[in-house]
Amino acid sequence: MRPSRFLLKFPDTRAESAYRASRIPYRLHNTRLTAAVVACMWSAFGILDLLILPEQTPSALAVRGIGVVLAVITVAATYLRAPGPWIERGGFAFLALNICLVFGLKLTIPPEADPQFRTLPLFMLVASAGFVVAGVSFAEGVAAAALSCLGYALVAGVFKPEPPEVFSYEFPFLLWSAAIAGLSAYMLERTARTSFLQQQALSRAEAEIRRLLYNVLPPSIAARKEAGEVAIADSYEDITVLFADIVGFTAKSDAMSSEAVVGLLNDLFTRFDRIVAQHQLEKIKTIGDCYMVAASVPDTRPAHAREIAAVALALRDEARRVSFPDGSAVEVKIGIASGPVTAGIIGDTKFLFDVWGDTVNTASRLETSATGGEILMTQATRDALPPEFVCEGPLTFDLKGKGATAAWRLTGQGATQGVRAAE
Repeated sequence: MRPSRFLLKFPDTRAESAYRASRIPYRLHNTRLTAAVVACMWSAFGILDLLILPEQTPSALAVRGIGVVLAVITVAATYLRAPGPWIERGGFAFLALNICLVFGLKLTIPPEADPQFRTLPLFMLVASAGFVVAGVSFAEGVAAAALSCLGYALVAGVFKPEPPEVFSYEFPFLLWSAAIAGLSAYMLERTARTSFLQQQALSRAEAEIRRLLYNVLPPSIAARKEAGEVAIADSYEDITVLFADIVGFTAKSDAMSSEAVVGLLNDLFTRFDRIVAQHQLEKIKTIGDCYMVAASVPDTRPAHAREIAAVALALRDEARRVSFPDGSAVEVKIGIASGPVTAGIIGDTKFLFDVWGDTVNTASRLETSATGGEILMTQATRDALPPEFVCEGPLTFDLKGKGATAAWRLTGQGATQGVRAAE
């Protein structure tokens, strides 16, 4: 999207509005500066008039006084009123009124003072100021320059006629000087608009990168990474970890196309993601058909065991609503463990928030030992659950690398049901 060639406006009204809004601080600063300079100029030359040209007319002095008052009001308005689009209109109006005052000054000064107030320099000054001093847009600068040229033509050609040979030389000179100033203003604004588009594109890219960062990492971890923290590794005394794996997936996937395998996993894990998000837990990662969730990391959640148990039941029930291409329902087996872990970020190019420790290994081993539709948990997790969760156990499993380990089978959740030990 580029600005129009001549008027320098974006075809998209939203982009144009955004650009104008971005220029408000610049216009505000320039309007204040221009008004302050103009007030000083009107005041200084008014004093010089009284000292050097005592024959100066009251009308000419009144014009200078009006210029000072107008400049003071303009500066005061920029401080008393909140910055906004009105700055554009106010700045241009201030410029146009000063051009009119210059026109009025030339008409009110006495003839003997004309040599000190040459018509061409006066209108060249305001024509150039319309482009480069007041900070107006290129289109507004063209309008101000045109008003200046008209003022000169009226003064030098009608009200206080210059000799034809002088007018025929000075008027084209004024037009050419205004054109040069206008060309410079045109190039500056075109550059400013191009820079604005580039900045907008950069901002969108940064926002997308930030969105992806916060999508890949937990918000609190992403914020630390965004703040410049390089190595992130924290210890957590008590969290709960869940592993869920699809029963018989390897054998089933051998008879499925690649598209079908990806489609099945995408459907199932999208459902799992929704459940985990509803419970505000942290999905750690997926490895093939294995799905890993943690609670109370990186943000502490006192009821982490209860939340993971509720999620485990929901994942098991949701999986049964998904079918393999042969029509058989998907079943998952789940392992849960509670205890201390270390958590942090792996890699510096492709970030991955992960957790490590014996608690993670135990949950993974329990998931491996579980059967279809079974949810196994450690003694620590079971001890942290309220009575509403129905558990069977204790059961003993020979876990790889850990030997005989006591575990409990989670079967359901109900407000009035208690813990039932297996016989």
